[in-house]
Amino acid sequence: MTRVRHILERLGYTEHTDFDYEVEIRLYGTQRLWADAVLWDGSIPVVLIEVEGREADAPTGWAEARFKAIAWNPEDPIPLIWVAAGEQDRCYQAVQPD
Repeated sequence: MTRVRHILERLGYTEHTDFDYEVEIRLYGTQRLWADAVLWDGSIPVVLIEVEGREADAPTGWAEARFKAIAWNPEDPIPLIWVAAGEQDRCYQAVQPD
């Protein structure tokens, strides 16, 4: 997570203003998910960040991030996913346009 924080700060983003860690995603009833981090544009979430310790875990991170991005709001999911796995970074669209 430290590597992700440093990247965001070098890009000019400010923690607790532009991005937050351990962001709660409410499901139905009392069920909750937690995004490792979310990058905001004002009050709009634009990137869900999933952090994995090893590069080999990138596919798992992608699947988790996609699920969380859609769970945020199925009608208007968080549009972008950043999977930081080990020293590898990959960005994806959460949902492919029709």
